[in-house]
Amino acid sequence: MCDACRADGQNYVFKNKDSNLYKNRLYQVYRDGVAKITLCRIHDIELFRVGEHRFLQSNLILANKMVSNNRFFSYG
Repeated sequence: MCDACRADGQNYVFKNKDSNLYKNRLYQVYRDGVAKITLCRIHDIELFRVGEHRFLQSNLILANKMVSNNRFFSYG
């Protein structure tokens, strides 16, 4: 499931009409590591268009979950 849709409580299949998920890495979330995130097509395009900083500003619930659950989102 898309992490951004899950944070908002939405079903990504109904929103996208597509079940493809894309794995991304966010490099500016943690000081000493990389955050791994799974996104649907709409959120993947949004991340590409606006960048990490603005993407996390527009998805504050996801950003808060990433901070509180760093074991789930941390990479490596």
